[in-house]
Amino acid sequence: MKKIFVILCLLSYSLCIEAGSPFRMGSNARGIALSNSLIANYSSGFNAFGNPALLNEIKNKEYGISMFNMSLDRSIQTFSFSMPLPPTATLGLSLFRASTNDITGYDELGNPSGSSYSTSESFAMVSFARKFNKLSVGINLKLYRSELADGVEADGIGFDIGVCFDIANTFFTEDIVLSHKIGLKLSNIASEYNWSFDYNNFKQQYEEEHSMIISFGSSSLIDVKNGELFILTQIDIFDQNKSDFKMGFEYKLNHLAQPFYFRVGSKRMNNNDFTDYNFTFGFGIPIKLENFDLVFDYAVDPGLMNQGVSHIISFAFLN
Repeated sequence: MKKIFVILCLLSYSLCIEAGSPFRMGSNARGIALSNSLIANYSSGFNAFGNPALLNEIKNKEYGISMFNMSLDRSIQTFSFSMPLPPTATLGLSLFRASTNDITGYDELGNPSGSSYSTSESFAMVSFARKFNKLSVGINLKLYRSELADGVEADGIGFDIGVCFDIANTFFTEDIVLSHKIGLKLSNIASEYNWSFDYNNFKQQYEEEHSMIISFGSSSLIDVKNGELFILTQIDIFDQNKSDFKMGFEYKLNHLAQPFYFRVGSKRMNNNDFTDYNFTFGFGIPIKLENFDLVFDYAVDPGLMNQGVSHIISFAFLN
């Protein structure tokens, strides 16, 4: 049992031990570069992760794959598939896996045992969305799996519900158009882990709830003659003493032979009396191929509290 306790202490540093916290790190490079402020903004190949209601933005089948090369021996892999269900619905299937490797083992006296451990948290997700005029509604059903050392494991289920609303365009001049969207999402509704492990030859079980998150945000597109500027804002509320405020800026150069996206993001984290900031950046390149469109995205996350730099690469395939 002491080994389990040590593992949990180490995880609190590497993956933030609160149930399901690795899932908040983001699912793709564009999201990371924009501080995951995508509650009201379409993101090719990964809409179900940000807000299931945004699935209704797709026109044809979409695939998304991400690989996170992170500090502290952490890694994340994601996969997503979505397809329209005419005339007004959309279906999505997604996978998310976060892991930490080479966690040093200790004996009962606190001395290194020479062994190492690995741990992972993952979920499989089915998403469904429906459009009603300018209002879109979506739902995620998630099946969780968490594994620690020595046969300590957990399963669980959870739900997300999201909505997105289009606001009418505003025409300032013939060359400048401003459009808005607002989004709302309730994450981890009735979500929990059911832990199971052996201790002193007895089967132990207990439940651990995921914190429900209320997210609200907006997306504003300023469309000018030679480019497009997205301004994204989002607030995530965990409880009365914990919240994140996020902003993202994305500029698309339209006058180049090859379109190019520049992205920066900032996040302000409030946790009781503790406040911290994180800044991210990245870029994206859409590439037209013969049978499909490919979107390549890259992001850099400098990390918090000297945890080290993480690099994220994503690919979206659009039929």
